[in-house]
Amino acid sequence: MAFRRQINKQLKSSPSLKPYILEIFDECYEDARKEASARSQLPLDTFPVI
Repeated sequence: MAFRRQINKQLKSSPSLKPYILEIFDECYEDARKEASARSQLPLDTFPVI
């Protein structure tokens, strides 16, 4: 949660970053799916694809 607050704070102080966040979101989400699968030892398809 602290990380989300930090991102929100940065976006408010630098709105020009918002397009960059939107640009890399899919890649970050896919990395997070893989990490969650590895840490939880659940199959990757347990975590939804967006």
